[in-house]
Amino acid sequence: MAELNITKQSVERAKEFILQYMIDSGYEGSLEDGTGVHDVLVKGYSLLYAMLQEQMEKTSGYLSLKNAQEVKSQLGAEYDDAVDAVLSNWFVERKEGTPTQGRLRLWFTRPVGFLQLFKDDEVFKFDGKFFAPQQEYIFTQDDFELVINKPQNAEEYFVDVSIISVENDKIIIEDGDQFTSYINNIYFIRGEALGDFETGASAESSEDFIDRTSHVITTRELISLSAFATVLPQEFPGVQSVYVAGHGDTEQLRDVVNFGDIEIHTGNKADIYIESPLNKISETYAVGGNNTVDLSGKGVATVLDVRRLNEERTSVEFSVGTDETLWLTAASPCEITVPDVSEGTEVEIIYLYSPDIFPVSDFITSPGQRVSCYDPLAKAKHPVVLSFMFASTRPQEYLTPLETEIKTIVQEYIRSLRHQDNYIESVLIEYLHSRLPALSGIKVPVNAEFLLFDEAVGRSVTGHCVSSFRVPEVGSLSKQISANTIQFYTDSSFITVR
Repeated sequence: MAELNITKQSVERAKEFILQYMIDSGYEGSLEDGTGVHDVLVKGYSLLYAMLQEQMEKTSGYLSLKNAQEVKSQLGAEYDDAVDAVLSNWFVERKEGTPTQGRLRLWFTRPVGFLQLFKDDEVFKFDGKFFAPQQEYIFTQDDFELVINKPQNAEEYFVDVSIISVENDKIIIEDGDQFTSYINNIYFIRGEALGDFETGASAESSEDFIDRTSHVITTRELISLSAFATVLPQEFPGVQSVYVAGHGDTEQLRDVVNFGDIEIHTGNKADIYIESPLNKISETYAVGGNNTVDLSGKGVATVLDVRRLNEERTSVEFSVGTDETLWLTAASPCEITVPDVSEGTEVEIIYLYSPDIFPVSDFITSPGQRVSCYDPLAKAKHPVVLSFMFASTRPQEYLTPLETEIKTIVQEYIRSLRHQDNYIESVLIEYLHSRLPALSGIKVPVNAEFLLFDEAVGRSVTGHCVSSFRVPEVGSLSKQISANTIQFYTDSSFITVR
């Protein structure tokens, strides 16, 4: 709803204008405060004039971007609407963001005879943000599954529901995170995340919208390599940055032809590396022949661990077979070899993948798409998985209340790193203290380690980050791995505070 903010100064200016106009028009009566003409006519028209003047200024903001920025304070909450109206003339729309969604496990002390959850009913809350079921659920006693809570030696029952954030927002939720649940049932215990949630995206700010539009209006189709970096973030809200490895670029290996000792780039191929939120997946597979598990076509970006399904979840040795030039694509070959596990044995495989790689791949290869080369290939950027161990001179009872906040802030910093940004320890420490002034006593250097899968050899490279992470310092890697083609990842399971 439109609002008018009339200030005392604007009314006074209007009154002065009307008084001067009456005097110039030859009015000879008294215009002093308290007279009928002043209190009824002048004051009334002053307010009306001020309102019209305010509305005229606000309306001008809908006519051009320059005007909108000049009258931003008068527009107030309408500033975004004015920007939308102006930029719509270029057939560009604001990215409204996407919701955060995932699976929630609801725990009860006993099965419930009848439980109904309505679609879009705001009954779940996490970090102040409301969530709702994605569909209507009706559970009866037979739908509940029994689990023995060993620490408490108690029976607990659960059902699972799919939920989605009410607002489009970037909300980081990891496996086991606790939700506030407004379920009116005396047997209800808690709600907790079942696996990492698919992180959404906040609505685009007006400043980002204006900046993006300045590029979009000149690049509408994928008719140049620079157009990929403009069009893809517009079409896919999850895509945060794009790097195109084209003809002659070091990272472009698909067009390389060797004639003896001479290496030639034949050109007309483009590897489009996208940075977007990564999902961590844990799945169970039976080991097949030759001690292998095939995860081809799942868009695997990094295999973090392979574990036996024993109580200790013991990690086992593994290697990954793939095609170097097709790794990180939607159809990338991925054959995991576990030499110490016999055929038929089930193992747990934990890996990262980029959900956006599939729609982006379909988009750039769609039949009607005009592209700048005949062979574009979408790839996820190489995940550099960072783990941290923060040590403090303060006692543990001081750190424990701050531990969750520390982990959240560290994840925010890592996720904020963009194209060619590097992890730098001093910047992280500064960011921690700026966000959490109560924190003190953190020892430096921070014990930080990295894990980076090298598709050239089928194994992950690990090491310490001494004050920063830079690709050249890692050593010999696939030529496809560079500062242009990496993105950083961490989650709470990789962060320790003591």
